[in-house]
Amino acid sequence: MRFHTKDDLFRWQIFNSRILWIILAVLVILTCNILDKFRSWRINLINIAWIHNVDNNCHDFTSSSLELCPVTTATNIYDWERDFSTDCQLLWLSRYRATKSLQSAQQTFERSTNCSQHDQVVVWGGELAWLQGNRDGAAHWWQQLSSTKLIDWGSNRLSNHEVEQGKFLLTMALEFDQGSLTQAQRSRALLRLGDALRSSQNWSEAIYYYQTAYQIAPDNPEVVFNLGLTYRQNGQPKEAIATLEKGLILLPPFNYGFTAYYYVQLGLAYQDLELWEQAVTAYKQAVSWLHRSKHVNPEEDQFFQGLLDQAQNIEK
Repeated sequence: MRFHTKDDLFRWQIFNSRILWIILAVLVILTCNILDKFRSWRINLINIAWIHNVDNNCHDFTSSSLELCPVTTATNIYDWERDFSTDCQLLWLSRYRATKSLQSAQQTFERSTNCSQHDQVVVWGGELAWLQGNRDGAAHWWQQLSSTKLIDWGSNRLSNHEVEQGKFLLTMALEFDQGSLTQAQRSRALLRLGDALRSSQNWSEAIYYYQTAYQIAPDNPEVVFNLGLTYRQNGQPKEAIATLEKGLILLPPFNYGFTAYYYVQLGLAYQDLELWEQAVTAYKQAVSWLHRSKHVNPEEDQFFQGLLDQAQNIEK
């Protein structure tokens, strides 16, 4: 192509450079999309292995083996993933889930101990020891975590109904704390320990932990509520009333459900002492707070109204 002036040449060069930048941008976008699809495909492979069960009669790895040979599929997936995945704690965890074999989990986990995600490996290392019944081994792993992370993991275990493991982790968090926990974090750990003990109907020990949490955070309405509730469940209605009445000024103004249940527990404590007038007042408050919510559960409404009607009939 011939150019009549230098300006023509300059404009042509600018045009070409813009075209090159556009092509480069398109290539970058396409590369990112391909990598994203590749990552999604790997995650799908992981999920496939998670959901399959044991089948020791499989020896091949083909497309049909996803259904016919789940253990072989899982093994091949994770052997391949070992070279590519940075989420290396998934290796042993997923193989354990796929094969239900602690030995396979141990073998795969040993290859993951040097991976970058140290805390997650420590968590699952302790989990593996726990599954093998080795509490000392679990403690050896978990004591490498900060107290804050121990509280988070312990709370997670409790929410998944792993009560013993949750108690173990939360107790460790408090025992190994070197002053890193705030008062709020210590209170939370004690509160969750009380929850674990209350769920197993160990009222006296639960009360001890709730009382300790209350000493740290006397303005936390959840601590006050659980302490009062457990007093009542332990056959101590007077202590329940004293605790719950003290916490009335702490009730959150916009948490209607929590406040409604708070008044129900107070009403039940009055009822235990046959203080029907006070019980009626508390139940009326409970119904009132429940109805402030935009979405009222009919069963809850019926339950609250039933308590109120019963107390009113007896009071007459």
